[in-house]
Amino acid sequence: MGEKDLGVFDRSAMLMKLPPDAKVISREKVEQVAAILGEESIAMQALARARAHGGPVRFWYSNSESMLWVELTEDERH
Repeated sequence: MGEKDLGVFDRSAMLMKLPPDAKVISREKVEQVAAILGEESIAMQALARARAHGGPVRFWYSNSESMLWVELTEDERH
């Protein structure tokens, strides 16, 4: 099983405290970063997780931590 499958994720809920400087960023910005950094980037992994979720997501970024989070939000249309 040599290569990592970026499209398979655990769907269990996890609570994380975001740093005070974490801000919501657009999917478009995450896509731009992923296009520049490539397949192995955290941005590409975040997009894969968002696709696997299949519902609405929110992306967060913290400058102080240099970290990107994907919030898998509940689809309130149902």
